[in-house]
Amino acid sequence: MEAIVVLLVAAAALGAVAATVVGSKRLAERRAADRAEGWNRALRAVAKTHHLTEMPRPNTPLLSVSGELDGLPVAITASREPPPEQGSLNFVTLRDHQPDAAGLCLVTWLNVDIGLPKTLRMHAEDLLGAMARLMAGEDYGIGNLAFDRANTVDGLPPATLTAICSGRARVALTRWLKLGGIIADGALRYPLGATDETTVIDKALKNARALATHLTPMRPTDPLWVQQRLSDAALSDDPDVSFRVVAATRLFNAFPDAAITQTTADRLLDSNVPTLQAAAAGASDAPRAIDVAYAVAIDTRAPDGARHTCFGVLMTRSPCGPQLQSAVEQLLQTPASPLAFMALHAASQLPPQPIAALLPLVSIDDIRDVAIAELARHSPDLQPDLVRRLSLAATDDEMLQLAHALRATADIGAIEPLRTASGGASRHVRRALDAAIAKIQSRAPAAGAGQLSVTTASGGQLSEPSDHANRRKQ
Repeated sequence: MEAIVVLLVAAAALGAVAATVVGSKRLAERRAADRAEGWNRALRAVAKTHHLTEMPRPNTPLLSVSGELDGLPVAITASREPPPEQGSLNFVTLRDHQPDAAGLCLVTWLNVDIGLPKTLRMHAEDLLGAMARLMAGEDYGIGNLAFDRANTVDGLPPATLTAICSGRARVALTRWLKLGGIIADGALRYPLGATDETTVIDKALKNARALATHLTPMRPTDPLWVQQRLSDAALSDDPDVSFRVVAATRLFNAFPDAAITQTTADRLLDSNVPTLQAAAAGASDAPRAIDVAYAVAIDTRAPDGARHTCFGVLMTRSPCGPQLQSAVEQLLQTPASPLAFMALHAASQLPPQPIAALLPLVSIDDIRDVAIAELARHSPDLQPDLVRRLSLAATDDEMLQLAHALRATADIGAIEPLRTASGGASRHVRRALDAAIAKIQSRAPAAGAGQLSVTTASGGQLSEPSDHANRRKQ
């Protein structure tokens, strides 16, 4: 009897579960039908307003429409598809991912074909997409930092991307992508979601029409069109100077032999904007480009990047010219300058710089080795000059500079002057002088038999080997 009761209870429970499943399925089907009916109603109203043609399709209750809007092909489509995969365009942009009873999602798009290349792709960035792009080394974008951080743009050469997104087009594209629109397959595309409101579709059409006015006519496959757009962007009054620099640089790199390239570079030399002048100096064949590069390289008010670029122009275009010589001399007067390292390297192809100009650089860790190498070009006069300067040094800074220089370049003949200088020096200077002595002694050849003697400088210390001493006396 108890077994029968258990079976009856189990059967009732299974029946309840089955009824719930069936009820849920019917509810999902009813909701899907209501959603399709609302979509079709809204779309018919839009089609009537904008004179679009309905496109009923077999095997689906969903309506689509097509036609022209201001001469541009327009289509509004709907379909049921499996949930989009993470990382796809649909996943990035679609608003409604709720599957129906069959596990399908309502996918609705507004498409306005504006004739862009099919390979061009733009959409708002997601975190995973940004990481993937960076790992793939594809993070070149259009050259506007804010735009490139917020969006994925690829599928065309960098110069063409910058040309398309220059001027007012970039502002309109920024708004479109921020709203959730994309560009793919040569068309403006906007995910409409499961809307049953005509105002949502009307607004999407309005935004697409506004963007299309900035993007048409475009001829991104025409090199002359790309060149002109890049030149216009470089010479414009765009407040984003970095974008103008990118436009100019991509013009110079992609079309180095084009007539408009030289004209643009020459005009940018007069811009009074150091970053633009720097980009133009390397691309212009005009003799005054050297003078402009020199002026920017020594201008402490100019951005470091522009100064580096212009100094590089001097090194390549005027390797032994007076402008490079003067720039090196001036830059070495400011050891902390980011350009001091470049100036030292450039100095190697010029007559040796004065010892007094090089000594302050010896105290800077990052450039000490290069500065010492430049000092060594004064050999054999270097050590006597450094020893003389050590005897006359009046400040700790001077003594530290000389200690570093002697430590790297001197032989044992400098040991006694270093010991003499350490007698009245401050503690940290004395440490540097003692370290110089130890380093010099470590470089001395190993003493052989008969080469050790007691020095008169201090009891218990060993003198230099006798053969070195004899050579100094000769």
